[in-house]
Amino acid sequence: MHNKSSIKIRLLWLLYLLLLFITLYGSVNQYISLGTPPNSFVFEWEKHIPFIEEFIIPYIALYPMVLLTFLLPQSNLELKVLLLRSFVIIFFSISVFLLFPLQFSFEKPQVDNFSWFITAIEMVDYPYNQAPSLHVSFSVLLGVTLAKRVQSWWINSLLALWFSTITISTLFVYQHHFIDVITGALVGFLSCYFIDSSSKIGVLKGLTKAKDLKIALLYLMGSLFAVVLCFHVSVWFVWVFFCLFGCSLGVVFGVWKVNLSSKPIPKG
Repeated sequence: MHNKSSIKIRLLWLLYLLLLFITLYGSVNQYISLGTPPNSFVFEWEKHIPFIEEFIIPYIALYPMVLLTFLLPQSNLELKVLLLRSFVIIFFSISVFLLFPLQFSFEKPQVDNFSWFITAIEMVDYPYNQAPSLHVSFSVLLGVTLAKRVQSWWINSLLALWFSTITISTLFVYQHHFIDVITGALVGFLSCYFIDSSSKIGVLKGLTKAKDLKIALLYLMGSLFAVVLCFHVSVWFVWVFFCLFGCSLGVVFGVWKVNLSSKPIPKG
């Protein structure tokens, strides 16, 4: 039986992933916005998809579902699998955004009942994060993760229906095109297929403990600050970003060991 992860470590990891996402996602979208607006990839039949404002509710429901999934009691191994899958989705997807940027091409209509939802979405969802859809990838990840912890077939059926609704909501609230949904689902399923509790992946053993994670968080916050300075003060701060960001990942994945004690490290 694997040891249970503490609520403290789950909260720390959730905070780390949030800051990692903000740092990478925000900086890549800001960088893309400085150049020529990217193209769109849309099928002709998609132009007939209606905007259905009620789908804003399942769309935005993904965010509390992420919180719920991380805060549910789970073993250290289950938490590490969830984390590594999340890392793969974030790093791979944002790399694609950077190399092959796309933008959504439909104009959103005015809505009466959910205008503040639309405003909230636009504050966190930038226009160049199209294919693969992170929203869809994480819907798949959360659905698979929760399904493995539930033994009831009818609850799993409801979960499948709910996360499918979240997935298709990206089309009906004009956040993503069909190519984004398909590629996002593919990234999510592949991350779950190749990374599980039986995977012989050394990284699963290297993910850091709570005391080192606090140091990694400090490095990550420094890298986020360096990104802001890079765009608003001088591009030379990009070197500061890479140094701090690399230090953060090095600590997280156990490449560098942090020793906060004043006592010498015993040999052997």
